[in-house]
Amino acid sequence: MFKKTSKKTTVALCICALTSFNAQADTTIQFEKGDKRQPSALYVKAGKVLIDNKDGNMNALYDSNNENFSVLQHNKKSYIRMDEKRMAAQMGMVENMRKQMMARMQSMPAEQRTMIESRMASMGLPSMQALDKKSTTESSEIKKTGKWHTINGFKCEVVEIYRSNKQISEACVADAKGLKMSEADFNTLRKMFDFSEKMAKKAGKIGAVMGEQHGDAGGIPVRSKNLENNSVQTIKSISTKALADDRFQIPADYSEMKMPGM
Repeated sequence: MFKKTSKKTTVALCICALTSFNAQADTTIQFEKGDKRQPSALYVKAGKVLIDNKDGNMNALYDSNNENFSVLQHNKKSYIRMDEKRMAAQMGMVENMRKQMMARMQSMPAEQRTMIESRMASMGLPSMQALDKKSTTESSEIKKTGKWHTINGFKCEVVEIYRSNKQISEACVADAKGLKMSEADFNTLRKMFDFSEKMAKKAGKIGAVMGEQHGDAGGIPVRSKNLENNSVQTIKSISTKALADDRFQIPADYSEMKMPGM
């Protein structure tokens, strides 16, 4: 015969089971439709983050265990792996190319310069003039406003992001509880944001123009707005359904591509 279990024991067992489930739960974050350059979804599992691109031909895989990003090009069955050392080397070459391009553009007709700047803008790149004026040592600051919102069911606090005393963006950030996700997956996402900011610093002037710092805000943006281009990104939903391990692995038949100059 089974022994009768006390109510206290039953409650304790339930709490342990729920805690264990939450710690092991995977996370899927779906975003509302926004700028075409923004991801459509994030998938988190065992210290890795898979970033879905809207067109489906490309994904990015972040591995917090090895501190690197891999960009997968599915139509070419290839990938490029990037870490801090590789980013520093690559951006040194890009900066030299930028300086050469600036020198050439000085002698170009105004119409041709305008065409080049327009193409850069269509790809989400900053103008050559903006890059030339940008300092890589500009100070950044995050100010908490004390204002709280609930967006799509997620409670978050509004913060303002400044660069050299000019506000460049604002975000409504939430902690793991506010996002209703496990602490483990929340911490993985925080590591990814921190890693992205370190990579932006390695990217020199390009990173100084394009990088947005949310890491010091203490949470993950439920909604963020870039005040320089008015793009908005909002979390639509979050689920904790189990995700297949192979989604977070580079397929065996994909070949690694080396970046130019490496």
